Amino acid sequence: GPPAAPTIGTPTALSTTSIRWNFTDNASDETGFWIHDSSHVVKATCATPDLTYCDEGGLSVNTQYTRHVHAYNGNGDSTGSAEASAYTLANVPGVPTVNATSTTSLTVIIDQNSNPTGPAPADDTKYAISCDTDTTFLNYTTNACEAIVDDADHWRTYTNWGGAGGFGDTGLSINTQHIYKAIARNGDNTNTALSSGSLKYTLANAPGVPTVNATSATSLTVIIDQNSNPAGTTYAIACDAAGTTWLSADGASCGAEVWQDYATWGGAAGKTHTGLSVNTQYTYKVKARNGNNVQTALSSGISKYTLANVPGAPT
Repeated sequence: GPPAAPTIGTPTALSTTSIRWNFTDNASDETGFWIHDSSHVVKATCATPDLTYCDEGGLSVNTQYTRHVHAYNGNGDSTGSAEASAYTLANVPGVPTVNATSTTSLTVIIDQNSNPTGPAPADDTKYAISCDTDTTFLNYTTNACEAIVDDADHWRTYTNWGGAGGFGDTGLSINTQHIYKAIARNGDNTNTALSSGSLKYTLANAPGVPTVNATSATSLTVIIDQNSNPAGTTYAIACDAAGTTWLSADGASCGAEVWQDYATWGGAAGKTHTGLSVNTQYTYKVKARNGNNVQTALSSGISKYTLANVPGAPT
């Protein structure tokens, strides 16, 4: 007669498109095994006796499948085993998009990389977002960067993380670099690897109004107001109210933009703009940029006259 029915085991997700259906072979006279769905449609055939598993491919990403196993021989099929269910694996997320939204916040947008979002909410792929290291992850509620926990503050759907609008990581430092990666898990809570990372700086503050001192009849000294920007922030000094010409690195002329940090612009001593006209007014403004070369607006301007010459001896 037909062989004895196998005993279904715990299935193993092999990939995003395949599942291994494990079972115990309870017969010694089978020709092979069939994997059936709940409607008794054959989904995979393993035409070899004495197996302990049969693999099914061609499946969809992070999707649940329910199967049972039959042994068969020339006399027919065994009865079916009990049913077992498993999800295929999720895709590793793509590199997240990170946008600098302010001087103290960055917005992280997950790249789902074709992972599903349903049809039922329970089948949505879940994601966690690492922050700055591979072992710390964003907490949705507190914005903390911390060790991950299996809860809704760390594992959320694409929609829960803000969808195409992303999630705002707030409370960061000015013009500071952060790296983000994403990890996904399937419906059986099997995690993918982390995605590649995306590096981004928060924005720089617009500089304050510079200090300008008249140092001679033909020179003025410009001192940048960093306005709490950190070391490493770079600045350009406009030589006119419209911001169309820029002070050169040596201070001898105005032309194309020159970007230097505060210390290179002379720090608290400033940069002296030379070769000017006697007792003539000049206007200066400053702008900053962050580590990604995103520029701020120009500061407010300040105007200053060079000194007058000491008159010659009167007649």
